Amino acid sequence: MGKKAHLHSLDLSKLCLNHIKHHLTSYHPTYPSIYMIIALKNARFKAAILDANQGLIAVPQTPKQLLRKMVQQFETMSQWEMRQIALYKGIKEYIPYVYGGLSFSPLKTTADGRQNWIATPKIEGMQDHTNLHQIKVWFEGEPSVPVIIPTTQNFLFERKKKAHILQRVHESVLEQRAMAFSTAFQDPYQRYKYSSFREDPLALDKFLTRARMQLAFSYAEFDYTE
Repeated sequence: MGKKAHLHSLDLSKLCLNHIKHHLTSYHPTYPSIYMIIALKNARFKAAILDANQGLIAVPQTPKQLLRKMVQQFETMSQWEMRQIALYKGIKEYIPYVYGGLSFSPLKTTADGRQNWIATPKIEGMQDHTNLHQIKVWFEGEPSVPVIIPTTQNFLFERKKKAHILQRVHESVLEQRAMAFSTAFQDPYQRYKYSSFREDPLALDKFLTRARMQLAFSYAEFDYTE
């Protein structure tokens, strides 16, 4: 496995290409098994993938290319819409990719401009490191190989929380619309259950419509007013 070079831990701040055993010239991601997408400073291999099944591998795509590909596999919502839903919920920075029941949250950009992404729902445990500016993270199924990340537990808790909020929006809006488009609407209990959902699909639609109008006006170089 690629991570054998880091028998006791995988330190992201020290990771470089020669630490990674497996270098793939082509890569077709299996997103549900990915723990982290790590940006590499290399012209040929631009990202490292920490994968539940393949271990640590180097791949030619950039992290952003991999995330875009995840959405493009079955594109029913644009990346612009994903961002707008985050803004609708007041999330204005470190916006995660939440799509298809998966979520990848960005970590802080490194000094040389790289940004790593982490699947926060797959985090099983965290622990402070001896270095106050780092923490150890364990993922599902990998309790013996912690990843040392230059961040804090509070920062990761926030990323996990924001990703959960967006996943909740997706599920809430989807289930309410599914009820409206099916015979479930005829069931008083179903209507009662969904009436307690926090998300308002029409309010979200209104927000997205306004955002589209603002975007169109900006393209036309006009000021948008309500």
